[in-house]
Formats: sequence, C-alpha cells, structure tokens
Amino acid sequence: MKKLIKWTIVIILLLMAWTVFKSFMPVSIPAEKMEDIKTATEKASQGKIQVDWKTIAAVAAVEYDIDTLTDEQIVRIVDLFIVENEGRYSVKSIEEVAAMLDFNIRQKQELAAYEKYLAGVGRFFVKDDTSMQTQFIASIEKAGIENYREFGVLPSVTIAQAILESNWGRSHLSTEYNNLFGIKDHGWSGKTASLHTSEQYDRQITAKFRVYDSIDESIKDHGRFLKENPRYTKHGLFEAETYADQAMALQAAGYSTKENENGERIYGRQLMGIIEQYRLYEIDNDVQSANV
Repeated sequence: MKKLIKWTIVIILLLMAWTVFKSFMPVSIPAEKMEDIKTATEKASQGKIQVDWKTIAAVAAVEYDIDTLTDEQIVRIVDLFIVENEGRYSVKSIEEVAAMLDFNIRQKQELAAYEKYLAGVGRFFVKDDTSMQTQFIASIEKAGIENYREFGVLPSVTIAQAILESNWGRSHLSTEYNNLFGIKDHGWSGKTASLHTSEQYDRQITAKFRVYDSIDESIKDHGRFLKENPRYTKHGLFEAETYADQAMALQAAGYSTKENENGERIYGRQLMGIIEQYRLYEIDNDVQSANV
C-alpha cells in the first residue's frame, strides 16, 4: 500500500513537472501547416469577413494537435470568431474565443506564446529572392492603406492590382506616365498618352491612358475612379470585406477583360494569387485590427 501511494505521488509530481516544463517550451508551427491554416481560413472567411489566419493558428494550436490539424477543425475555429448580425459580420477577439473554449491558465499561457511566435512570422515570405518585389510593395504600402481608409479598397487589392497592371512598376505606362493601374482616360481632364494594349486573350488595341505627376497621385486616383464608377458599387466591391470577394467584384465589374485560352475570365484569380503569394492580406489584417 505504501509503495502504491509512493508511486502515485511520484507520477503526480512528474505530471506537474511536465505541465510546467511544457508551458515554457518554445512553440512552433511547420511552414506547410501554416500554409494549410492560411488557405482554410481564407476560404472560410470568403463572403463574410476577413479573419487573421495567425489568430486562428494560435487558437487551433492550443485546442488541437497541430501535427494532425484538419481543415474541418480550422473551419470550426474560424466559425467561432465570426459573428453575423442582420447580414453584417464582425470578428470576436481572441480573448472572447478563448473564454468560449474554456481555456485554463496553462492554455492561455500557451496561447500567448503562439501569438508571440506568429507575430514574428515574416509578412512577405516567399521561397525565391524577392528583394525587388519586396521593395516595390513597401514603396506603395502606405498609399494603399490611405486609399483604403478614404475609399474602401483593401490595401492588398490595390497593391496586387498595381503589381499586375504595371509589372512591378516596370511597364512603360508606369515608368513614363506614373500610371500603375492601366486606367484609361474615361473623361479624364488631365494629360493622356496613347499606347497599345491587349484586350481579352490576344487582341491588341490602341487606347488613351491617364497620365499622372506621381505614383501617389496614381494610387489616389485609382481609389477615386473605383468609388465614382457606379458599376463597381453595383457589383459589390465596397460591400465586400475580404480580398477574395473584392478581387472577384473587380472582375465581375469588368476592370479587366483578361481571358485564358479557353475564354475564361482570370483577373480575379490572378489578383488573389498575388495576394496569397506575397501575404498581402497581412496588411489588411493590420489595418482592420487597428480600426477595431
């Protein structure tokens, strides 16, 4: 009997020691798993409101085994964060969700450790050397954020359009005329330039494009152009709260007529691909969190 009590005490002490040790263990999430979480979070957010995948990752890592985490479990966590009220969506705080999941003190400590760890994950991480790309993104990020605050176009969408339309600021239209977005004259009272451009899959035309005095002027006019053109409002650009929905709204409104060889519109997917590759949604998350 004494031996049994002795071993019981030893086991309890070992379990207590392991719990304490685990609370101080460095946390980490494999890069492939972070990609899975990011993808599942963006899909679950689409059509509702954008949720920060890092917040989802932190909660999921505490609630589940990160190595065996499934898309269904990720979606369950996303659903806990999203609140709907009469067709409008909002996002709960991480503290509210932790309370819903009844996290204990140790789990809250672990959650804080994951939040700190994920905060250090690079914004523009890609496999290849992207110094030129990163510099271009950084050079227009502030103007993209200001555009969002004034006109409602997400910074990620503005930056992705600038990348796609200007070939990273290297197109003739952008280098010579400061036009990052390929905006045609459309009744423009300022200077214009006539250039060749492609429409649809392979049709070449000549069109007049707006000329700006600076890149910042181009970015500001981009937001104004979209806001003042009723077809973008009609197709839900300014009601959309995620980059995926705004990208598809731009396509539906006819911002670009780009098609693939099968005659399928591809503009929205092109924008989404750029946003996801360069993690531009991180800028959206930062700005939206600051506005809460």
